[in-house]
Amino acid sequence: MNEKSRSPAAQAPTTQNLAGPWSFLTDLQRRQMAITTENACAVFRNIEATRSVQQQTAQKSLSQHELAAQQLQKPCEPGELLAIQSNLLQSMVQGAMQYWQQLGAIALKSQVDLMEGSKHILTPVAEDPLKPILQAWQNSLAHTFNGDEQRASTTH
Repeated sequence: MNEKSRSPAAQAPTTQNLAGPWSFLTDLQRRQMAITTENACAVFRNIEATRSVQQQTAQKSLSQHELAAQQLQKPCEPGELLAIQSNLLQSMVQGAMQYWQQLGAIALKSQVDLMEGSKHILTPVAEDPLKPILQAWQNSLAHTFNGDEQRASTTH
């Protein structure tokens, strides 16, 4: 008798309410994909920046070593030899420090970019989209334990 008293009109709002959560889940999937793509772009930008720093450092080191090689091709005094070596060593140490500082800045920027891209997922949702699904589930459990359980026990 419970089945006859339930009308199709009473079930229709539940079906209509379920469309909201499914669209939310689809939208959530789209948002996750957008965030992932934004993060991939941030990673690629930072890889490009790293490669640029590496290339600039290599070019600078190459020009300094070429200059030192040209100077060493000519006969020189021991003092000049020591000056060439110390200048080359000094430029290598300064270049290495600058290189690692730039890579550190790029790594920090990369982390900030990734956090910026991921903060969108943490924005609160105005309305709980899963509420209609949970209500429908609770209603089905209530019907199972109230009417259907009594009917099942009387038939056995």
